Amino acid sequence: TAYVQAWNACTSTRMASGMTQFTVPAPVMSFNVVKTQTGGDGIGEAVSYQIAITNTGGATIENLIVVDTVSPVVQNVVATDPGGYALSVASTGAGTRYVWTQGGLAFQPGDTLTFTIDGAMGLVCANRAVSNTAYVIASNPCAEVTGQSNVVGSVVEAPTPGLTIVKNQVPAAPGVGAAVTYEIIVTNTGNATITSMTVVDTVAPEVTGGVMTTPPGFTARPIAQGASGTIYSWVS
Repeated sequence: TAYVQAWNACTSTRMASGMTQFTVPAPVMSFNVVKTQTGGDGIGEAVSYQIAITNTGGATIENLIVVDTVSPVVQNVVATDPGGYALSVASTGAGTRYVWTQGGLAFQPGDTLTFTIDGAMGLVCANRAVSNTAYVIASNPCAEVTGQSNVVGSVVEAPTPGLTIVKNQVPAAPGVGAAVTYEIIVTNTGNATITSMTVVDTVAPEVTGGVMTTPPGFTARPIAQGASGTIYSWVS
């Protein structure tokens, strides 16, 4: 509303205009979170999770919190952010929680920020589904909005153990007093890494003067006498 006062030497007049008004719409705050996974389909394979956050609204986001809990199966994790974020890391029952926070942002409409977690799939003893979801809180002085990404994941298959054991004798038919050699060949036929092993061989009492050959990484146990012969064993 406008007010006018006019006057001359004889009189003065005061008048008011009509009222005009309109509504200024507040900008809407919104964002989109997309999670992608690269790799991570097997034990020892590299895996990378990318969190892409796009400001899809009309308001500038000034404060941002990004939360991602990574399965304990994922090992040797390295977290990367667009820069300037405070990162806190904490162990939880579901895995390791990574939280990025930053205030005083100028995250403009149409801009995209990307956060990355890189690691490698560790050992599982049974087939295990490994999933991942990111959560985001965005705010400015007028509003706060929360959201979450899509779920990504893969099933990490447990290794299958397998062994073959072959026994060789040279010569095939030794005579009395002749030398004889027994060779034990153990082959890992599975896709699991064997981390400990014990090999035991009982030799008939007719074979005397036995000498053990120990492969690298193994320790020969003391030779023992049993009811059925001489017991040789190795352990690693």
